[in-house]
Amino acid sequence: MHISAPTTSTHAFTAAYFDQGQPVGENLDGSLAYIDDCNYWTLTRDVGNSQVFVTLSWQNGHCPVKDTTYLKIASWYSDNWNDKGHGTMTGNYTSGTITTTTTNSLFEYFTFAYDSNIVKVLQPDEYITADGFVANMGQLLGTDSLAHPEVLYYGSAFNSNFYLSDSVFTYVFMSSDSIYGIDSIAKHVVIDSLLRVDMRLKGINSAFEISATDTSQGYKNYFLGYLDTSYTHALTFQEIKYTEIYDGIDLLFHNNDEFRFSIDSSGLAGSIQLYYQGSDSVKIDGEGFLNIFSRLGNKNTELMVLNTLVTSGEVLM
Repeated sequence: MHISAPTTSTHAFTAAYFDQGQPVGENLDGSLAYIDDCNYWTLTRDVGNSQVFVTLSWQNGHCPVKDTTYLKIASWYSDNWNDKGHGTMTGNYTSGTITTTTTNSLFEYFTFAYDSNIVKVLQPDEYITADGFVANMGQLLGTDSLAHPEVLYYGSAFNSNFYLSDSVFTYVFMSSDSIYGIDSIAKHVVIDSLLRVDMRLKGINSAFEISATDTSQGYKNYFLGYLDTSYTHALTFQEIKYTEIYDGIDLLFHNNDEFRFSIDSSGLAGSIQLYYQGSDSVKIDGEGFLNIFSRLGNKNTELMVLNTLVTSGEVLM
């Protein structure tokens, strides 16, 4: 966290950073869609009455921002998260800073927020088909038009795309409302909007290994007009394995949008800590299903619920 210079050198502030989700509440003002739940800052004005600009920074190796286009700074006061704007930005998606649009006179909690859950309008030929996990060689661009090397593999299934990095696994849910065509049979569905939900693993080992198996799906070549470089022989895989992500526990992702924890005799299921960002709520119902409720407005609500069967020793999705 940085602040602009106080009006007088004798004025004093105290700042602190917390590597966890904010603890104060979920109330939002009308211009914010949701609050980041990975980290937060506190800022107090100890001496004087200076009003200052506040700048927050990010490093996408830890607590990545979801999308710089819709990124805001939010400040908690009056029992509400208040929009402090999308001011001057530096850097890029990988690392950078953002500053409030106006000076601040009230000081307490600060964190990142987003003013929209809708990321981008897609046409039918823009989203990934279900043909395995594709190795990201640099051909993958985000909605901010930047390359995202932190994404190692990506794929799709049903109404969601998914992106795998070293410790963050992202689901992008798709909502389709628009249908057009020349008659009642020849119709095309347009993917109107997307919503990102991150699944994070807490307390993982620092030395786990990532491997990809089964290349029966072949490879892809990318010759894209918006890229200066072509990418050839991008292999596709049926399974991605994170070996020893916890002691005695492997994590496996499969092409059919399923993930599974494999626990050997030395592993403890209680070590697994799943943490979701971007969803309204995550609940386990009476039948043992983990329900992840998204926030994509009231559109296709039935498509926005992801059911996960939780059984002893494994998690299936």
